[in-house]
Amino acid sequence: MKKTILLIITMVAFIGVNAQINIGGSVGFSVSNSESTTDGTSVDGPTNTSITLLPEVEYMLAENLSIGGQIGFSFNKTKDDANDFESSLFMFEIVPYGRMYFPLGENIELFGEGGIGFARGTEKITVGSTTNDGNTYTDFSLGVAPGLRYAISEKLKLELRAGYLGYMFSSINDNGDPETVQKYNDFGLNINLSTVAFGIKYSL
Repeated sequence: MKKTILLIITMVAFIGVNAQINIGGSVGFSVSNSESTTDGTSVDGPTNTSITLLPEVEYMLAENLSIGGQIGFSFNKTKDDANDFESSLFMFEIVPYGRMYFPLGENIELFGEGGIGFARGTEKITVGSTTNDGNTYTDFSLGVAPGLRYAISEKLKLELRAGYLGYMFSSINDNGDPETVQKYNDFGLNINLSTVAFGIKYSL
């Protein structure tokens, strides 16, 4: 028994010394607004603010194989001063994945990433001075995505992910009485701005 415990401790210590761990993540921020003009009179439209923060940890199992995950949040806020209206949605997100790297040159690699994504959050709606819960959103995804990684140095790397092939499920619950739930299923190839993500990694 003592020999077994000693062997396990030795293996864990060996893995900890020789493993390469990459830390990093992706950050997104955008602000959009609108304005309408009628007979020379301009009126500001709603302002939308979006923030995404997804810290990431990646563990290299081998030179070209890794497992990892992102855990963080996305936040979207819409404010309409003309109608004294505001809505905000905070979504908790977790995305575990596995990756295979394919070197294309000295500093650049192509990778394929297979993973599972989960996100959930409840909208807050404020009209005047009254705030109530709005819809609850739940998203689930299962699929693969391609990407590129460029090594700025031995320790620092930039990443680009674009496109998604797989299954996506989403539901919208209005939290009403009676309750209404809308469900959406989608399977296929998705290539748009929402599937493009930039990230940065640092090797410990």
